Amino acid sequence: MRFVLEAGTPGTPSSQTLTTSVNQPVTFTVHILSGGDWLQTQTLGNKILSVNASAVNLAPGDYAAQIVVSAAGYTPVTVPVSLTVVPVPAPSTLRVSPATVSLSGTAAVEQDATLTIDSTAGPALVQASISASSSWLHFGVQSGYTAADGKFTTPATLTIYANSGQPGTFRGAITLQTTNNSVTVPVTLDAAPVPAKPPQIASIVNAASGTAAALAHGEIFSIFGLGVGGTVLINGVPAPPLYTSSGQVNAVVPYETGTSGIAKVKVDVAQVSSGEWGMPLTPAAPAIFTINASGAGAGAVLNQDSSVNSAANPAARGSVIQIFGTGQGITSPPSLTGAISTGAGNAAVLPVKVTIGGIDATVQYQGAAPGLISGALQVNALVPPDVTPGVAVPLSISVGGLPSQAGVTIAVR
Repeated sequence: MRFVLEAGTPGTPSSQTLTTSVNQPVTFTVHILSGGDWLQTQTLGNKILSVNASAVNLAPGDYAAQIVVSAAGYTPVTVPVSLTVVPVPAPSTLRVSPATVSLSGTAAVEQDATLTIDSTAGPALVQASISASSSWLHFGVQSGYTAADGKFTTPATLTIYANSGQPGTFRGAITLQTTNNSVTVPVTLDAAPVPAKPPQIASIVNAASGTAAALAHGEIFSIFGLGVGGTVLINGVPAPPLYTSSGQVNAVVPYETGTSGIAKVKVDVAQVSSGEWGMPLTPAAPAIFTINASGAGAGAVLNQDSSVNSAANPAARGSVIQIFGTGQGITSPPSLTGAISTGAGNAAVLPVKVTIGGIDATVQYQGAAPGLISGALQVNALVPPDVTPGVAVPLSISVGGLPSQAGVTIAVR
């Protein structure tokens, strides 16, 4: 145990304790080796000893004592205790460098600075405190003895730590107090906002097929990645959004985009942009939506009575079905980017064909899907009377000779 006191002081505000862990009574025997009766002790129960020191009537210097701990059946343990008495400082000033501290950095990132502290009157006990409302400010004593009550001896080195957690300018101070002198060191922290991480695109796919391929006018597509839930731009033109989350955004290729070459696709989130992705452009990129949204399996198809086609609700041969997809490209009359289709029309300029079970089906209508955004394709086709029925009959559409994805089916009876 060690104590440091100014000459004449009666003791530290906080006692130190000596604790034993044997299951029987313990005897504490105090031996003062130098300096007179300066060690103050009090037994708490029969296993804990409270220990303090007093510098009353002691000259500056070092003093020693021992506490012998004994119990029946155990070898006694000797605990050395020392007391350093420092002179009462003569009227003097603390020397603190630097006199002011200015820190800057990013919010939520800790900044630090070093203070060196000395006294013109020799060693002194110093109490450091932080100004009120400065929860962002802390310090630690890196050199010099620190007592149980937080006072430390000079010369000493303090490290100041500042961490605001929020952007802004923060002002506080650290006050260093001795018996007859104090110094206040102003501390300022300028915390800049944390730079936003740019969105990261991992893949760009046709929203219906889930396949990474060329983009066409009006195609509904998906972007997957990290932090991509923002504004999508294709060649600088905003793509109308249909769905956004941090990991996915669905949007529509603007009709202002070309039909050939490489389009530059990027995502902007809070004015921070992703890297640009180069995507080839094509006149058409047909794909059929599926019920499970995987791009394969039962297609998004309505029977002639507008009920959903399924294995339990197959379409009759010779009936008309409605197929929903995207990627038909340029329409006539031209479709408007982001518009909602209010009725039939806006047919694809390129020829649209349908096959069911490998047999060409008569197309009765192809064009806008009323009530859906421009770019959603509806095709009404006659189920061939001679098609082989089944719960998973292959279904395909093509636009301008470019086929939709494989693996899409309908149920036919």
